[in-house]
Parts: sequence; C-alpha cells; structure tokens
Amino acid sequence: NLGCGQAFVTCNVFECICKCGCIVVCHGSSQVLIANNLFVNFNGPAITVSGATTRRSFPANTVTISGNIIDLTCQGERPASRVGISISASNVLVSDNQIYVRGKCDQQVTGIALSEPAVNVRVHDNLIRNCACGIKTGRAESRVTKVFDSTTFLEESLPLEWKTSHCYRGWNLVWLSGNTPSAISIIDSFDPETLRFKLKESYDMHAGDRFQVFPADSANWDIHHNTITSCSRPVVLDSYGTETSFLRDNSVSRGEATGVRTA
Repeated sequence: NLGCGQAFVTCNVFECICKCGCIVVCHGSSQVLIANNLFVNFNGPAITVSGATTRRSFPANTVTISGNIIDLTCQGERPASRVGISISASNVLVSDNQIYVRGKCDQQVTGIALSEPAVNVRVHDNLIRNCACGIKTGRAESRVTKVFDSTTFLEESLPLEWKTSHCYRGWNLVWLSGNTPSAISIIDSFDPETLRFKLKESYDMHAGDRFQVFPADSANWDIHHNTITSCSRPVVLDSYGTETSFLRDNSVSRGEATGVRTA
C-alpha cells in the first residue's frame, strides 16, 4: 500500500561513476531524500528519479533532491552523454543543487532533464553552468500493443499508476504520424488491475500506433529562480505542458559559452 524504498541518501562522496550512473530511484520507491552529497568527476548520470515501470512495478514518487554538488567533468578520453539530475516521476522537489563542468562547456552534458508524464514537480534555486543544455523538458511516448475494441487497448511503456493516483483520467492522448501529431483523443480511464486504457470516444487504432500523453490542465511544473550560465543551450522546452506549467524568474546568461544562438 505504501510502496518501498523509504530512504535517506545524504552526506556521501561519489567519485568517477560511469555508464549506469550513481543514485537511481525507481520501481515503487517513495519518500526518498537525496541531500548534501558530493559527486566528483562523473562520466555518467548522477541522480535519476524514474517513472519507468515494468508490468509488475509502479513508478517512484515523493522525492526531494537538495543541496548536492554535482561535478560532471569527464577525466577520460571518451566523454559520454550524461545528466546531472533526471526526473520522469511525480511529486519531486529539486532545489539548491550545483551542477557543472570544470573548464569549458561540455557538449555531452545536461544539467537537469524533466520528462512527462510526471506531475507536481518543482525545480528552483539551482546553479547550472558549463553544460551543453542547462534545463530541458521532454515528452512521454508509447505505442499500442493490443486493441480490444475502438476505445480499449493495451500499451507498451507508460508508467503504471497506483489506484489512488490520477490513473490518466481526462488526460490528452496525441496520436502520431511519423513525428507529427495527427489526432487527439481523451483518456477516460486506466485500470491498474487489467492495465487497459479506455478512451472517451472511438478511434480507429491498430497495434503499433504511436502516441504521446499529457495532463489536461494540472501538470503543476514550476521551474523558477534557477541560475543558468555558460551553457550553449540554456533552456530547451520540448513538452506539451499545461496551464499550470511555469518557467519564471530564472537568471539566464551566456557567460563564457560561445555560439549561443538563443536562450
């Protein structure tokens, strides 16, 4: 009923982690505090709070990430693509962290990455510098795996949801043709027992059809009072968002980065 993985991860030093990364909160873990840690010379992701699930697990949620110093400087000859803090789960607070690369801007590094379908996410008072991308957002995509009728289907990879959650009720479902939206449906319900999604209205869908989802009106993302400097792409917004999604009162400057075309 409560989930698992209640934990404090605090006041540690992590050094030279690669590939799979360091701290990963996933598969039902909840009530987790990650605070006041030092990450040094990382050539991999530092902190990941994942909404990804299997068909037998639920997404992580209720996590606070605060006061960490994340040094993503690669000391080897092959720098990998890496993210300081990556969030795709709901009910997450990210505040007062420093994320940076020593020396010049590293084109393989993202400071903070946020992805739908997470809801209730606050990111504030972080200092991000010398990263290719300071803060970026992304979308949640899946595909139909089985069709029962014109409104009911199974899908491949959306996070399963607790019975007490939103269960995708009233969410928007955007059908894709290639990478272009072709139609919009409204989700009526998701059944955590059978894993079936049901649309409010009929749609001519087939196994393999790709789609993206986002809340109708209450994503509740608030990205504010962060300092982003010396990044070649300071902020990249590539998510649908809602009327409760805010990017406000941030300090964005070119700093020492070159070739910065736009904030």
